[in-house]
Amino acid sequence: MSTISLTSYNLARLLGPTLTMVTMTEALNSHIWPTNTAPVVYLNGTILFVAGLSIIHNHNIWTIQWPILITLVGWGALGVGGARMLWPERMLGAIRKTEQGQFLGLTGLLGAAGGFLCWKAYA
Repeated sequence: MSTISLTSYNLARLLGPTLTMVTMTEALNSHIWPTNTAPVVYLNGTILFVAGLSIIHNHNIWTIQWPILITLVGWGALGVGGARMLWPERMLGAIRKTEQGQFLGLTGLLGAAGGFLCWKAYA
């Protein structure tokens, strides 16, 4: 398994399918975001914040190898989750203003990261 830790593989097994499923279902249900309410955005932020904190607590590895993707997802979830908790109305407004193409582009990028992590974890 070289210098890459077992933790990286275990987290890739968790994050790969999760990112893949979340991005696919968000893309399929992108029409629900404009009707969302601020409490739902706050709850989503709380979940993202806890998940991100858990990831970076166990995997704050800065390397020039694929496990850095896990660390970046953790920090991203922590940052986005914190922002959604601090400013749920502002974040909801930003979501509502996002063009469908931009939303699907970001979703596609996260889905690709999820697919890559699935490949690294299970291949």
